[in-house]
Amino acid sequence: MIEIDSKWIEDQLRILKNFTDEGPGITRITYTKPWLKAHEYIKKLMIEEELEVKVDGVGNIIGSFKPKGKLSKRVSTGSHIDSVRNGGNYDGIVGVLSAIEIIRVIKRLKIEIDKQIDVIVFAAEEGERFNIGCLGSKAITGKLTEEQLNSIRDREGKTLLQAIQECGFSGKIDECRIAKGYYNNFIELHIEQGPILESKGKDIGVVTGISAPSRIKVTFKGMAGHSGTVPMDHRRDALIPLAETILEVRRIIEPVKDLAVGTVGFIQVKPNVATIIPEEATAIIEFRSLNKEVKDQLIETILTRIGEISTKNKVDYDAKVIVDEKPVYIPTYIIELIEKVANNLGYKTLRIPSGASHDAAHMMEICDVGMIFIPCKGGYSHMPKEETSIENIVKGVKTLVHTILSI
Repeated sequence: MIEIDSKWIEDQLRILKNFTDEGPGITRITYTKPWLKAHEYIKKLMIEEELEVKVDGVGNIIGSFKPKGKLSKRVSTGSHIDSVRNGGNYDGIVGVLSAIEIIRVIKRLKIEIDKQIDVIVFAAEEGERFNIGCLGSKAITGKLTEEQLNSIRDREGKTLLQAIQECGFSGKIDECRIAKGYYNNFIELHIEQGPILESKGKDIGVVTGISAPSRIKVTFKGMAGHSGTVPMDHRRDALIPLAETILEVRRIIEPVKDLAVGTVGFIQVKPNVATIIPEEATAIIEFRSLNKEVKDQLIETILTRIGEISTKNKVDYDAKVIVDEKPVYIPTYIIELIEKVANNLGYKTLRIPSGASHDAAHMMEICDVGMIFIPCKGGYSHMPKEETSIENIVKGVKTLVHTILSI
């Protein structure tokens, strides 16, 4: 019988909690000192388990556990260790520690395997610093370009390539590429990041598909002026059309709210001074959906409305799609396998789509993927209140172990 070392997982969660910038929750942004410390620590854990460890050009860690005899297939599992600003201690980390625990289980029980199992720790799953998410898996699957490395900048003006190289990685994306078919499968364990499993009393979420984000960056350009002396009829306030656009996002989502979501989570105003009329206002609009046609229509509609709003307010604007990813659907055979494994373990399951994007979505470019969700308390995620129980984690790891061994 397979037992999970829950104490080891709890100990590692406590240790990793220390790798963060100051402030509430966890702030472990990729290519910063806290992330580098966590990166080194996870690499050490892999080496302790005698994995063959390599780090590629963007900082992905891949630890390989190989069979002693004939190799029948290669499977992979893992997640990420970076966080959003003031996030939680479970997003991504649970999947990484669970992947390492699989190897520990195999070694403890001396299970003979005929497959190579690779533990992957993806760099920069969160798009926190450079507004490009799942960077590591995009590099692995050939979707990251040299042009992006040299043109994408953070708020301080540093390029993505500079940040990568400052951490000691080469930045050579050809080092990262893994050929299609090299892996037979990739299976990722993750907290749900929503309230559905907990509210329905389910132990395991069997993911059916992964929605994809599209992001539009819009900047309205008006004219600065004294907040007390310029009459209202003479103003070209850049923030007014931005405010109208934010409300428009909510309005156009309403008829399709069962199929898509829309968010404006980033706003920047210049000069951002209380006594000066805003001269420039920028926002990033995000739509997510499992339905590509619905998402495409939302993009077209908001771009049209931005133009109309700009004309009405007599300001200039620039709007462009900066991210446009495709949703993916999990193969039926993997859904059925995870469901069967979890049910045989006595767990209550629910088929569920993922509203968040994950590295698994990009790994679909090179192999068949699956995802296992576990409940998180209150559905909280990307915030300090993010939490799941060790009991939930153990159920998730058991499901993952049996799935990896069976697939």
